[in-house]
Amino acid sequence: MIIFLYGLDSYRRRQRLKEIIAENKELHQSTIPYYFDLSERNKVSLLRDFVRQKSLLTNFRLGILRGLFDCDEDLEELLAETIESNDLIIIVSEEEKPKKLYKFFLKNPVVYEEFDFLPTKNLNNFILEEAGKRKLNISSQFVNKLMLSYRNDTWAYITELDRLVFSGTENVSRMSGIDGDYFFKLLNGLRGYNLSGRLMALELLLAENEEPAKIFNILAAQKNLKNKFANYDLLVKSGKLEYEEVLLDFVLA
Repeated sequence: MIIFLYGLDSYRRRQRLKEIIAENKELHQSTIPYYFDLSERNKVSLLRDFVRQKSLLTNFRLGILRGLFDCDEDLEELLAETIESNDLIIIVSEEEKPKKLYKFFLKNPVVYEEFDFLPTKNLNNFILEEAGKRKLNISSQFVNKLMLSYRNDTWAYITELDRLVFSGTENVSRMSGIDGDYFFKLLNGLRGYNLSGRLMALELLLAENEEPAKIFNILAAQKNLKNKFANYDLLVKSGKLEYEEVLLDFVLA
């Protein structure tokens, strides 16, 4: 059996790997997971032996492969031998989908799971769930500040939450009101190079109940945006667009 975990969110991918290992250890208590870093030359021959030779200690075997897609050797045929096996599980964890080799990883009966970056709503839920596991009481504003600082970096969120636990902080719920530094950091985020970052900054500003008209007027006062926002102003005053629509058009441009 092959389990293929892939995607850019390495934290959630790693957590899923740990869950699978724990589940199989519970089912097969004498199981020892074998790790094969295929960037090391001798590990390829060890993997061949592991796949093709039965263990003397247990009928069940669990192997975890790292660096498969960077390995110079073609192991597709070897791994294909394991698909129908009930007493051997091979777990492959990679950032990307397979390209030329190993395309069968994305077809049944291989078990495959994707761990792409979470969209904003799911990311918010992820932070709250992880805070709950650590018995931390955090405010929505604190969550928004984390999201602005760390974007898609789930490892950074976990590090920050663990830092709060180790520092003895349990309640981060009393933060209220948007401060100036945070506001202007979000405002600058509307002009960032990355589209997803611009959209997130706008979403966070609106989530903080900042008036769209206020945001519009501050941007319109900037020298290099005056002409652009003068045209927007005509559209707003003619009733063709609302301020929120203007801001969305601005960040999408």
